[in-house]
Amino acid sequence: MKKKTIVLALASAMLMAALAGCSGSSTETEAPAETAAATEAAQAEAEAGEEAAEAEEAEAAGEGIQGKFLYIITDNLGDMGFRDNGLYGVQNVCETYGCEYDVIELGADKSTYENAFADACDSGEYTYLVTCSNGGMSDLVMKYAPDYPEMRFVTFDVGATTEVTADNVCAINYRQNEGAYLAGVLAASISDTQKIGAWVFNEVPIGHDFVTGYVDGARAVNPDIDITVSYGSGAVNIGKTQEVTGTMFDSGIDTVFNVQGSTTSGAATACYDRGGLDAGLAVIGVDSDQYTVYTTTDSTLKDAATTIVTSMLKDVTYSLEYLFAGIEEGSIQWGNLVSFGLAEKSVCLADNEHFEEVVPAEVHAVLDEYTEKIANGEIEPKGFFTTFDSDVAAFEEWRDNG
Repeated sequence: MKKKTIVLALASAMLMAALAGCSGSSTETEAPAETAAATEAAQAEAEAGEEAAEAEEAEAAGEGIQGKFLYIITDNLGDMGFRDNGLYGVQNVCETYGCEYDVIELGADKSTYENAFADACDSGEYTYLVTCSNGGMSDLVMKYAPDYPEMRFVTFDVGATTEVTADNVCAINYRQNEGAYLAGVLAASISDTQKIGAWVFNEVPIGHDFVTGYVDGARAVNPDIDITVSYGSGAVNIGKTQEVTGTMFDSGIDTVFNVQGSTTSGAATACYDRGGLDAGLAVIGVDSDQYTVYTTTDSTLKDAATTIVTSMLKDVTYSLEYLFAGIEEGSIQWGNLVSFGLAEKSVCLADNEHFEEVVPAEVHAVLDEYTEKIANGEIEPKGFFTTFDSDVAAFEEWRDNG
């Protein structure tokens, strides 16, 4: 475009020079200077126009990701779940766009959360603040974002009905019911007793959404399958998880979906102590690829981890990369709730050599079929937010009685 403009400008200058040559002698001496000035002015105007057009195109495509990130979380890192995975996502985003980041771990004292959050915003040091919804952090995002319009806020793992009220916020909702549906298909497909269970971190909407997908997927394989669901209090209590899942295994349940990433080790230990895979027992983890985590680190749980056939991932790491890539190219806009599931590769079953080895090929074929059908919309798994419109009583009736 610039080359064409320059050629046209030069052609115009040549025409002006030719016309000047047909005039009197005084014009002949002044024309070269005037022509050069006109050419330079035309070229500068053309280049300025192009720069403005390029700026408009860049604005239409999305904003450049630049500035400093803050990753702020409740409790602490090391959960082998959402908090760790969120950090990996922030690290990868910063590496991609050449940004720096800080991390603030707020610990367990909830009374400090709001002041620390407000202080971080007020510091003026950060362009982007990223946090998980846990511990009321999404509420703090919605409260403070309007007061800091120069900042951008991302909160992930929010509910499907979350209302984003500020145009500098992106909230990520995961369609965990889709991934849980696959976990249910897997559990029903590998269960010899056709008695399966789930240990869920808490009786909250997102927990109900996990259960809805899990039960729906299992019933797709066997409408009469026996499913037991137990709930925790939301606290991380590995001993309690081991106790409850152990009771499940003792009752004849042979496959348990442990819907609390930081306590999967408890379920795995309970399973291993009762013979593990050799006894026909299995665990399905969540959040991280828990088998890989436990077997590739200096862990005393490497043997117990063999009971984890796979994990249902809400891939926070990838979803943050996906989000910022979309913001960069303009396909995702600030001020919105975005929903990520199988189609966005943000929900899936962890695939590794152990999964390939211990799960029969015919079950993998079934899982591949369901995965494709969910991703292309041919199958729409039931969800707590969608099917039951967040009605707990209706959900419980369906869960318990089909």
